[in-house]
Amino acid sequence: MSRHDPAVTLQQMIDYAEDAVRFGIGKSVDDLEVDRILLLALTRPVEVIGEAATRLPQALRDGTLRSRGGRSSECATS
Repeated sequence: MSRHDPAVTLQQMIDYAEDAVRFGIGKSVDDLEVDRILLLALTRPVEVIGEAATRLPQALRDGTLRSRGGRSSECATS
């Protein structure tokens, strides 16, 4: 299994999330029903984010990874 830099993976996740937000600006759920390109443009970033999340260390996913300062990193879940 190859090793991935968690910082790079997190940045990629952020980038894809920002893309999805930009694509969805001014759009409604009804737009998704009639615009397949929009639906796919919003679906793919979510898929990529989910796949990238599996590459993060388990401790980071659990929110128990310790920073260099000895404090626990907290992951937002809401």
